[in-house]
Amino acid sequence: MTELTIDKLWEILPIISGVVAVFATAITIMTAVLISRRSSYYNDALKKVELSAVRSSLEAEIARLNRELVFTNERFQEVNHLVLSGQRRVGVNRSAKQPTPFLEQFGITEQDLEVDDKLIFVLTPFASEESEVFRAIADACREEGFLAVRGDEQKVQGDILTHVIKQICKAKLIVANVGSRNPNVFYELGLAQALGKQTLLVAQHESHVPFDLQSMRVVFFDNPGELHKLLPNVMLRVMAG
Repeated sequence: MTELTIDKLWEILPIISGVVAVFATAITIMTAVLISRRSSYYNDALKKVELSAVRSSLEAEIARLNRELVFTNERFQEVNHLVLSGQRRVGVNRSAKQPTPFLEQFGITEQDLEVDDKLIFVLTPFASEESEVFRAIADACREEGFLAVRGDEQKVQGDILTHVIKQICKAKLIVANVGSRNPNVFYELGLAQALGKQTLLVAQHESHVPFDLQSMRVVFFDNPGELHKLLPNVMLRVMAG
């Protein structure tokens, strides 16, 4: 019986060796795949960090160049004469209850036009140097029972402009940080005003505000802490009006 068992073992030994070899190969392949995936995840994360740093640096440089380019009223008019001319010619429709053709092209529905009384949308450059200003705005809004958001806080699939327009439509109030004269902020502010939204501007110095906006409601501040203190009263008055 023992000899028979040994003989059988010798017969199946090649099969066992083959199975072990297959398992070893499978483990090797799985290990290589896991290492490759980890490397891929690391590379993707590194790319995101690098892109974020590049974007932040570019935003800061764009803000600096914008300030230099349009620092005086004369230079602002020279650079933006077409936009200013268009603003003088286009009226504001404050009674629209349905999406206009312009809004329809972004997929805006009647439901998107329903205002969220607790939502405040902040138009601000995404540069890191403006992050403290946004935090001051967000903290002041939260203390009054509102939620302040900006365009890059949520992960958005598809066109970011569509997301921004939807947020503008739904917001109770638009707060625009115009101190850096950022083109994106001005464009979004123009959309908000054309849609008849209540708007409130903030800027760190009066000279940072273009002349054609200085007659609007602007909260001037020396530092984010002061903005935090000043904003609630002005914000509530604007929404009450």
